[in-house]
Amino acid sequence: KVQNSLTALNKMGIKSSRPLDSPYTRFDYSSKTLAFGSYPDVSLKEARKKRDEAKNHLANNSDPSLIKVVKKKLLVMQLRTLSKP
Repeated sequence: KVQNSLTALNKMGIKSSRPLDSPYTRFDYSSKTLAFGSYPDVSLKEARKKRDEAKNHLANNSDPSLIKVVKKKLLVMQLRTLSKP
């Protein structure tokens, strides 16, 4: 049998991983990435859930990074509103 080269990421795989020498590119050669947080702070299960949500946004022709920025700005505005006396 041929073993599948794609395996799920686990704790040991994260600890032994190293960055690649070349940058990632998408679409018209502009680099665009979306970060969910660092490993101990964000669990693998949570990161996979966020990845799936981002893929759904892309499938619906919306930019997941723009949605993330807008949500963050709305949260800041709500906190400012609540903190006013």
